[in-house]
Amino acid sequence: MSKAWTALIGAYFLFVCGVIAAGAMAPGGGDRLAVVTWPGGASAADVVARAGGSLLQIGSGDWVAVASGTGADFSERLYRAGALLVTSPSIAEACL
Repeated sequence: MSKAWTALIGAYFLFVCGVIAAGAMAPGGGDRLAVVTWPGGASAADVVARAGGSLLQIGSGDWVAVASGTGADFSERLYRAGALLVTSPSIAEACL
């Protein structure tokens, strides 16, 4: 196999892995979300409270939490309150 084909197959593999990872981390349609803040910045519990949500679970550090909230704009409110990343809780819950 030529170097060009090897590079193309490698690029395709990385693209597919990226799409799968993005799909797994995308927030779902439910009301539960994982909230990640900057370590050393505002705590995830503070961000959830400012966004009007309820804290369901928090990690040993204070920068990752699982929260629930109402309204279609809950994730937007979390970002406005200082969240670095808002994502699906399935991966975060496995790590908390």
